[in-house]
Amino acid sequence: MESVRLIKKDISQYVEDTRKCSMSIEARVKGKWYPSKGSYIFGPDMSQMDACGLAENRAKVKVMREVIPETLTGEKNLKCSLTNVKNSCSIIYMDVVMADFGQQRVRMKSCDEKK
Repeated sequence: MESVRLIKKDISQYVEDTRKCSMSIEARVKGKWYPSKGSYIFGPDMSQMDACGLAENRAKVKVMREVIPETLTGEKNLKCSLTNVKNSCSIIYMDVVMADFGQQRVRMKSCDEKK
């Protein structure tokens, strides 16, 4: 952002003992002017000058978000040694004849070992 010019500044009563500072600005980025607005609501414990400064910053941030490209980068480090390898399992049903129990249906789980 090369420069900023103030177009309009307005301070008005808001709710009960709060006031609102509204700023209209134009910001120049790469030789081109971009309009923007920002506002800040403040109470009696903050000065009008500080509140309007925050409103102006909000307007500047709006221009930067719209005009200046934002690049995000990320990196992930995976530690595969910490993961458990799951076995491949299958379920087999067999009909068998057992002494004292007669014919029974038996469920058997068979798993392949992975290392």
